[in-house]
Amino acid sequence: MPRPSSLFCLGLLLLAGCAAPARQTAGDAGQVAASAPAAQAQTCTLPADTATLPTRTRAVFVLDTSGSMVGLGDGRADIFAGVKAAIVRYVDERQPQQLELFTFDRGLRSRRSYALPADRAAFDKDMAALQADGNNTYLYRSLKEALPTLVPDSDQLTNVFVLTDGVDNDPSGAVSAAQGLSAFTARGPLDSFHYLALGTQIPADALQAVQSSSYAEARTYPVGQLPDLTGLGSRIQTVRSPDALALNLPDGTPVQLSMPLLPGLSQVSLARKEVRGGSVPLQVLGQIPEGTAGLLCAEPLQAGEAAEGASGAQTAVAQASGPQTAGEFQAQPGGVTRPQLTLLRFALAGTEGLRWLNPGADRTLRPGESVTLRYALSRDVLQKDIAGSGFNTSPAEGLSAELLHERGSRHVGVRVTNTGLAEGQSVPLEWLFPDGAALPLTTVTGAAGSLAGQVPPVADTRPGVVQPAPDSGTPAPAPSGSSAPQVETGPQTAQERRTFSPWPLLLALVLLGAALAAWRAMQRRQVRERASAAPLIAERARASSGEERVRHVTVSQAQPVRPSAAYTPAFEQDVPSIEGLEYSDDRFLCLFGTDGRMGAVNAPSSGAFDVGQVAGVPHLSGLRMERHRAGLRLLRVPADLEVSQGTRLLGPGDVVRPGTLLGLQMAESSRAKSPPLGELSGLGLPLTLTSDGQTLKVVGRYAEHHLGLPGGITDLGDACKAPSLRGLRVTLLNGQVLIADIPARLRLLRPRPRGDVSPNPPLRPGTFLPVGTEVQFKGYEDIQ
Repeated sequence: MPRPSSLFCLGLLLLAGCAAPARQTAGDAGQVAASAPAAQAQTCTLPADTATLPTRTRAVFVLDTSGSMVGLGDGRADIFAGVKAAIVRYVDERQPQQLELFTFDRGLRSRRSYALPADRAAFDKDMAALQADGNNTYLYRSLKEALPTLVPDSDQLTNVFVLTDGVDNDPSGAVSAAQGLSAFTARGPLDSFHYLALGTQIPADALQAVQSSSYAEARTYPVGQLPDLTGLGSRIQTVRSPDALALNLPDGTPVQLSMPLLPGLSQVSLARKEVRGGSVPLQVLGQIPEGTAGLLCAEPLQAGEAAEGASGAQTAVAQASGPQTAGEFQAQPGGVTRPQLTLLRFALAGTEGLRWLNPGADRTLRPGESVTLRYALSRDVLQKDIAGSGFNTSPAEGLSAELLHERGSRHVGVRVTNTGLAEGQSVPLEWLFPDGAALPLTTVTGAAGSLAGQVPPVADTRPGVVQPAPDSGTPAPAPSGSSAPQVETGPQTAQERRTFSPWPLLLALVLLGAALAAWRAMQRRQVRERASAAPLIAERARASSGEERVRHVTVSQAQPVRPSAAYTPAFEQDVPSIEGLEYSDDRFLCLFGTDGRMGAVNAPSSGAFDVGQVAGVPHLSGLRMERHRAGLRLLRVPADLEVSQGTRLLGPGDVVRPGTLLGLQMAESSRAKSPPLGELSGLGLPLTLTSDGQTLKVVGRYAEHHLGLPGGITDLGDACKAPSLRGLRVTLLNGQVLIADIPARLRLLRPRPRGDVSPNPPLRPGTFLPVGTEVQFKGYEDIQ
């Protein structure tokens, strides 16, 4: 154990070291500044008010015109011609809409403003005539005089460049470096300030002022070397294709992306988080509205990493004689660097008329595997010839696309099948219209697998491509742009051509089909005579809210129960998978399943409602909403159900605005299950039974099914292929439907007027079926 005296001495030494004053030199300041980016690491965050973000750029050059820039006095190199060439190159490549040129020596010497490209001739003339013949370098005083004259303009993104080969030598010292920098009062949230020291060190006070700001940076360049201004400063860039976003940055530069909350499940992300080949690819899902803003932040490379890409020291003479490449001239350590900001403006072709409803669909397909992509159409697309449209792919090219669309519907499905894509092969999918328009949809990638034993692909779906008859000698036209070789076959002999003829087989199939059709027509004649409503496709029904909607009707014919038929109890079904709930622009609700199906929700036009009850989906029961002037307000979200908008989870009190697609995800599997209705699942709960002569109508919330009853006893579960109705048997007696048997798990109730609370005993076998008989499933009363 150390002695107390030793501990006391050690404590005095530590206190003395902590209390000792630190003297800062220019070298020390450079070391502090070199660590500034790490100490003041900025997060890449898009400004909240995206409506006021700039759309134009302004470049401001504060140029030293003292004699040292041409090697006079204490100048160490003649770099003035090279500096002017660097400014002209910046204007050529970055093309700012506004340019301000300040010159200084013993103070602010001149100011010239140019509106480009209209004043480009005047700018070139002034740059050619500009001379460096002044004395002294009053830098801070000149900044204080020049920067306040910049007019604030939220529509302009401003980059300020200070180019000098000296340090401030104003003997009065009336203006400090911090005062000169703070004169930039017209700065916006994305504007930048660059102090570029050419062949000299940056003074300690200037480094401290730059480091204390959140937008300014300082760079030092060796004697005779010149900066590449095109790689500095914030910029505005339009994104027309997500494949390769071109950036004037060295390879290996790390990048980040900040995007606002997009409608529905649409999103934009980085496919790679570093620059390669001078570009970065983006991943775009769903519809990106035109004009959407994003912010790309590029972290500056460290001095060692930047030196690896440098091509060596370049003199000012070599700079003036030829163009430079990005990253060719690097600043030396001892400065302060900031992330380069790029304001992105999205204008992706084709996304204006489509909204992707299931952007999370897996588009990496094995051979023979399919996926259905769902889209909502704009009015412009609805006015196009959808029936005559097609796609840019064909089964022979490895990808088959099939359009699923009902006339008049604003939703479409595109079923995509891998018919031969190799593993890792990607094909862009486009929707083509007869008028020549093309809407890019997405990219489909092949996965490992084999087509052995798969069904042959469907026909070519591209517009204008005609498939030849199987026996015609005319080959199918090659796809546009295809370079597949054509194989010429030699002449065939008569014996070879008579080897196989399809005509006898086709004739036999036609005769067999006609015989089967006649036989089925004879068996269904009685059904058509008994069920007068059978030919109906849809009938008009009045909804409870008074609005008119279309009720879908299906028809089938029952078969009598055979005496030997054994009763089979109903089995449980899996919970139906619902992955999305769309609240459309016209304030209607629609559910989307993982199988690609969608269904409207008959929600009330005002007040609160339970989504599970009005939709007839049991595992959504407890999700309560109410109409709100701004959309839908969430009142309650069950603990085992997750409701999300994009990547944000929603909870009670959140408001869902029109035009939003919500994600629904079960957190547990303990939700109430629905009775297994089989082919009657689409009718919706509750179910009622109504007889109309020899036709039994099974009526649900959304649709109804008409069943033709034969003579004898009919099992409704077997006839309708609904497991939960098995054992419910009826028969015809004197033109009425008589209940023959009711299983224990079902309860049939007489219809009652609204508000009647009197006892309603269930019906018993041997009773005639009343009009509007309600079917209750025991154990599911809370969801009916």
